[in-house]
Amino acid sequence: MKGDRLKHIVSISLGTPHRDFSIRIKIANRELLLVRIGVNGNLHRAAQLIAELDGHVDAIGLGGINLNYRVNGLSYPCPEGKWLASHSRHTPVVDGSGVKEKLEPLLVQTLAYQFGWTMAGKQALVVSVLDRPDLASALSLHGCRLMIGDAAFGLKLPVWFSSMRTFSWAAYFTMPLLRHLPIRWLYPLGGKQMEHENRFAAQYDQADIIAGDFHFIRRYIPSNLAGKRVITSTLTAGDISFLRERGVTWVASASPLIHGRTFGANVLEAAMIACGLAETDIPPYIQQLKPED
Repeated sequence: MKGDRLKHIVSISLGTPHRDFSIRIKIANRELLLVRIGVNGNLHRAAQLIAELDGHVDAIGLGGINLNYRVNGLSYPCPEGKWLASHSRHTPVVDGSGVKEKLEPLLVQTLAYQFGWTMAGKQALVVSVLDRPDLASALSLHGCRLMIGDAAFGLKLPVWFSSMRTFSWAAYFTMPLLRHLPIRWLYPLGGKQMEHENRFAAQYDQADIIAGDFHFIRRYIPSNLAGKRVITSTLTAGDISFLRERGVTWVASASPLIHGRTFGANVLEAAMIACGLAETDIPPYIQQLKPED
């Protein structure tokens, strides 16, 4: 049957090629070929690849950039993301926002009710609410006190927000302008994803839960995260060991662990669209880390 054929999904990432992969997997009895191609922050190369893949693969994911920034029910288009997606006329292009909207709140619920994570009164550092508003909202609904890091992590400004309400007001007045900033000013691309800066140690120290994009988390991560719990995505086996070495006790992702890695939200959403997968078909990755693991 045509619906049972191998589905080909390609993620075009603005990140480093060192994290590229080509993996054939099976999820919910669907056969998939997942491929990641990193372009080291080169938007024109990404656009060229998308145009070449258009009509030849089942779905394309965009890694390292959003099509829209979302907060409090409002959507602010990202011009560079929209420009990249416009190079595909036939193949769907997704950025992972559907996975972040649907699966990550379910992940928080699972952590609270099935794995016994105590969240009421805990401090949750969310590195970017614009990237993951539904994850931040879910943590808040379960009683977490938020530290919202968009201004600090993205703009390098010493400004932190403690509620979705306050952040939403700030976004309402600033995003019509800020959405036009080049993504390279806001997010580590290419080789910068492997660089490290000593910032925000106090915020990491105060947090019980650290949530959001792994490259943001990793870029400013301190050497000691003893007792911390991390909710993120796009993890390799090396990344998991990296977190374990710093004392992280739990790590969770909305993506399953396959071939030693969890996939980015854009890869997972592209796979779900190409194969007609439902939320219940995607088991999360939740692991209590131990030194001997």
